[in-house]
Amino acid sequence: MKNKSYIGISFIVLIFGIWAVPKIIAKFQKSDLVEIGPVPAFELIDQNEKKISNKVYLGKVYVVEFFFSTCPTICPKMNQSMLQLQEAFYGNPNFGLVRTLMVGIKNNTKTLATATHPLNPRYIKGEAWFDELRMSEMNNKGGMAAVSSMDANLADFATVSASGKMSTIGFGTLDQGPNERSREDLRQYNIVTNLSLGKLLPKKWGVNLPFNYSVGEDFITPKYDPFNQDVELQQLLDVTTNASEKKNIKDRAIDYTKRKSINFIGVKKERSEKQKPHFYDPENVTLSYSYNEVDKHNFETESYLDQQVKTAADYTFAFQPKPLEPLKKVNFIKKSEYWKMLSDFNFNYLPTNINFSSNIMRQYNKQQFRSVS
Repeated sequence: MKNKSYIGISFIVLIFGIWAVPKIIAKFQKSDLVEIGPVPAFELIDQNEKKISNKVYLGKVYVVEFFFSTCPTICPKMNQSMLQLQEAFYGNPNFGLVRTLMVGIKNNTKTLATATHPLNPRYIKGEAWFDELRMSEMNNKGGMAAVSSMDANLADFATVSASGKMSTIGFGTLDQGPNERSREDLRQYNIVTNLSLGKLLPKKWGVNLPFNYSVGEDFITPKYDPFNQDVELQQLLDVTTNASEKKNIKDRAIDYTKRKSINFIGVKKERSEKQKPHFYDPENVTLSYSYNEVDKHNFETESYLDQQVKTAADYTFAFQPKPLEPLKKVNFIKKSEYWKMLSDFNFNYLPTNINFSSNIMRQYNKQQFRSVS
């Protein structure tokens, strides 16, 4: 009874840890970045006389710079700094979609002058204010990871093994920098059971029926949405109001894998000690059955299903040795010192054993890619 109590307590602790640890981590995690708020709506004219508004950059991260196109002092230095910023983040997948928006004021008092609308060229003097978005420092928050396992057995009838693993965004080794640490949440579990179902049948039947079942799932949730890359997945889910659209965003972002296996390996009827072997006995036959399934989806694969079914039948029969010694009773050979060894010559007119096997395998695979363009 004590062993069963320990097994129950261990199982409860494992389930509680998988449920409670992520909630504890979320409670203590707090962002160090200052939330300024959304940029107000704007509409400007670019160098190609096209209208540019905040709708053009909807769903993207962009940096806004205000400069004077004709100033000879600080503006060239600001533009050079923007170029260095662009080169620094070039090729980084998390900042690959950062856009640069440069805002300025152009004096059109000369180019807009026409015969019907005369306009004297003049200098313009005044002040113009634009909202700014500034970035400083790096998000240096760490994460955590945990591993748990449990093994239990019920005499020689059943064994159960369970393991779980989790890690959060920001987890890494001590020598890794912020840009080298994990940018995804990982949840993983595996359960393996082995049952001797033959123990449930009458002992005189002598049936060996081993059963194995295993199941495991992996949930990998990225910090950033794979489609938008620079937008955090949780932020995108928070602003999405449509339930079906929210489910679609979550399904395409999470890398999910499920593995399931059912096996009957080595099913046979054991021969009793007093039973005389015959070539037609069912004890000579060993059967096996295996079913494996993998189901997964991720950003590039909308659905993936792989199923394998294997069956096998083995037949083995060993004949009792019946050697034939044709020279055993020849007196001339037995009395001769030179030919005596020939009296031990023998051969077996029956084969030692007969063995053959049959295997059948059926595989089904279905894969549908996701449209990510």
